[in-house]
Amino acid sequence: MLKRWRQQQGMPKTGLVSPSGGSDKRMSGTAIQKPWAAVRKLAGLPDDLVLYSLRHNFASQGPQQARDHAAKTPEQRQLAAVPASH
Repeated sequence: MLKRWRQQQGMPKTGLVSPSGGSDKRMSGTAIQKPWAAVRKLAGLPDDLVLYSLRHNFASQGPQQARDHAAKTPEQRQLAAVPASH
């Protein structure tokens, strides 16, 4: 995925995924605060929800979900992929 992203970005010379506004420098630690506040507001999320919390939650739950998925039989995975009818 990152290789494809790199190609789409014109093969940047640095390895930074989120460089700062047209330069090859790192973004400041506060650069994401305004966009994140807008996302929280649009999604109706609490003001005290911070990106670090989401990152930690994803890092904690991702491996567990992968283990749960791997433990299922192919038939169970196929059934789980079928959307419930209304």
